[in-house]
Amino acid sequence: MRNWLIIGTVLAAGTAQAGVIEVAITGIPDDRGQVLCSLHAQPEGFPERAAVSDTVAVPRAGQAMCRFDGVAPGTYAVAVLHDGNANGRLDVNALGYPVESWGISAGPAPRFRAPRFDEASFRMGDRPMRLNVRLRR
Repeated sequence: MRNWLIIGTVLAAGTAQAGVIEVAITGIPDDRGQVLCSLHAQPEGFPERAAVSDTVAVPRAGQAMCRFDGVAPGTYAVAVLHDGNANGRLDVNALGYPVESWGISAGPAPRFRAPRFDEASFRMGDRPMRLNVRLRR
């Protein structure tokens, strides 16, 4: 029995452990509604569909924090939306431009189009990670 415990411990130590991604969000214009965060592992469907995980945060004083637990090492991208009216989607004007603030995990969000996965992607290792996302309209 003791040998099995030792083998199990060695095997567990040799495999990558699922990690944590915390997303610190700033630039939220007000405390209305909710902040929607989605974690994506592939370009297809980014940023609106096919998320690996979704979470909701409450905005407070222009800030919020989203957390994703159990994330395996790999390449990911995060999309963040301040859903001011809490309808669960990004509202746009008649021309299709967002009227709610949003952001992505790497670099500034593009102004006149949806972001691409490669523009927002980052590499997650086996350690906890903290990202900073500043929202814009």
